[in-house]
Amino acid sequence: MAALRAFMLIASLFVLLFAAPPVPPAGIEFTVLHRRVEPSRPAMSPDGRWKVTRREPLRLLLQGKAADGTPIERTFEMRARRPNSEIITWNFSDDCSQIAIGTGDEIGRSRGDSAGEVRVYDVESAKLIASVSDSQRAIGYVYRVSFEEKGKRVVIECEDISGK
Repeated sequence: MAALRAFMLIASLFVLLFAAPPVPPAGIEFTVLHRRVEPSRPAMSPDGRWKVTRREPLRLLLQGKAADGTPIERTFEMRARRPNSEIITWNFSDDCSQIAIGTGDEIGRSRGDSAGEVRVYDVESAKLIASVSDSQRAIGYVYRVSFEEKGKRVVIECEDISGK
């Protein structure tokens, strides 16, 4: 019985980490460009409201202040596409209402077979708005993400993936 419980726990974790369905794009279009560029990792939001810190390989922390001066934090979690996946890049929309976060795996990148994901979050609520990964598009190691068309398009600059 204990072995069955352990199996069920491991199977549930696998589904949560690797088999979660993509989030519908909610009016956001993703454009994928296969090219190597320097990652974008702004330390502050363009409006100066949010300080950005990568806390762990797959966790990004925003720290700011509410209108009344009260400190506030937002935490954004990414999924591990592979065991060594980590957040590589992030960027804000022009109005700072959204943040796009991209991941990659360095070992896969060095071997020419990386797996990546981009997630777009609402900054105020920390809710996931849209996501796209290597299971839907040819998205490998993500170097840079940027917003265009007033937050309706996210441009992803990344490695291609083999086997697609």
